[in-house]
Amino acid sequence: MRILHIVNNLTNRGNGIINVTIDLASEQKKNGHDVAIVAGGGEFTELVRALGVQYYFLKQSRSTRNLISAVAGMRRIVREFKPDIIHAHMRTGVILAEGDDVPRCHSCRKVPGGSERSA
Repeated sequence: MRILHIVNNLTNRGNGIINVTIDLASEQKKNGHDVAIVAGGGEFTELVRALGVQYYFLKQSRSTRNLISAVAGMRRIVREFKPDIIHAHMRTGVILAEGDDVPRCHSCRKVPGGSERSA
């Protein structure tokens, strides 16, 4: 199965959402799936690559201008990767994953004491 995860970033801020996404993608890869993560960069980018998970950079800040660009970028990534499913872990990813004819899984969680807003 070709699985595409989308999160706002891969930063090391004690953010459990990012940790879960990386762990999930790593285990899926170990089980023989083709896995990719779409994110706006961060300290865990090299870890993701070292685990054999494909990485796509996509800036996801919530300005109108950027979101229009990000939607186009996401569609390009979907055409290139050809996922069987898209797993959006944050609200921005839910918006970006809409519009393609690919099954989606949304599992948005709130960051305790903080915000999932992209940097």
